[in-house]
Amino acid sequence: MSQSVYVVVSHKLTQDEAFARVLKWLGDQKGGTPSILVISVNVQPLVHQIRLSLNIYGYPIEANITVTPSIVEVKTNEATDIIEGAAMWYQQRQLQSELTKILK
Repeated sequence: MSQSVYVVVSHKLTQDEAFARVLKWLGDQKGGTPSILVISVNVQPLVHQIRLSLNIYGYPIEANITVTPSIVEVKTNEATDIIEGAAMWYQQRQLQSELTKILK
């Protein structure tokens, strides 16, 4: 079975405030696990997107974070093997928890 990270967190913040909190959270994650490299940031009126390269336990993962007026969504590419899938499953649970906290 294929595995990817897919997290959706609703929020009641303004889109700009939610985006700012996600960017700050990403900045605070540098040097941690997963290691994060921001590839690009694209700000449009209804959709703000961040494209990332993550290193989850030695596995390079591409991810996209999308911030809209009511939700933050994180999607990654699919795992290539079962160990990478397990790492993604674990990371998904952490992301859900952390994003829920920062978007309160």
